[in-house]
Amino acid sequence: MATNSNNVQFSQRPERPPPLRTNSLKMYGSATQTGATTPRSSSVSRPLQLSHGSLEFTFLIPTALHFSATQLLTSFLQTLPEPTDELAQDDEPSSVPELVARYLGFIAKEVEEEEDVGTYDDLLKLITQEFERAFLRGNEVHAIAATLPGIAEKKLITVRSYYAARAAVNRPIRAHESALFREVADDNACIYAIFGGQGNIEEYFDELREVYTTYPSLVEDFVSTAAALLQGLSREAQAEKMYAKGLDVMRWLNNRDSQPDTDYLVSAP
Repeated sequence: MATNSNNVQFSQRPERPPPLRTNSLKMYGSATQTGATTPRSSSVSRPLQLSHGSLEFTFLIPTALHFSATQLLTSFLQTLPEPTDELAQDDEPSSVPELVARYLGFIAKEVEEEEDVGTYDDLLKLITQEFERAFLRGNEVHAIAATLPGIAEKKLITVRSYYAARAAVNRPIRAHESALFREVADDNACIYAIFGGQGNIEEYFDELREVYTTYPSLVEDFVSTAAALLQGLSREAQAEKMYAKGLDVMRWLNNRDSQPDTDYLVSAP
């Protein structure tokens, strides 16, 4: 007890001991556990670690999506080869962004093929946003892919997976004004149409396949429409004799073994 000058009595509380620190009081995720009977909201997140050899990345996944994410992660890891020390195999990821992009593409494929619509949509949106936050950081995906180690195909996988994910969650890439056309409008550049003859390189169809498989959501409609027109024209009486092996572009794109020999592909017709 103590007494002040006005004879008003008050009691001094003893100091409380510092809170007990123990790892057992922690729970997985970004939220803390406030009590044994406190209901856990679906917004509570739990870590999900994606790893391949020395490559690791941890997502924070809402509890409601964690089981599905874990199942897909297990299935995805089964598609990867055993990691090597150098991460140099052509069919294994060589960087963390590529690894995450491959997981992103795997989920996108599941979303496109799933029978129960919407099962993995929220998860794919979350993983896509996490990829953008952690790696793109406002940049364009090609700028990031260009810096990644490994063969060119690994860079394409990263780009292809990201575009597949955007398409699967109905987030189309926004159109941007052409820098070239803007410079032309400002009289800082000129455009010329030049016809230089046939000039096809022998690998031109491989280049077409690369574009078609990397950006299907952007070019598939255009390519398939053009292919149908070309095939129809090649079957007309006055042209058919020049196309001994046909002009079935879509078949050649989707089945490499059906692609004609190089001499046929670079012939004038």
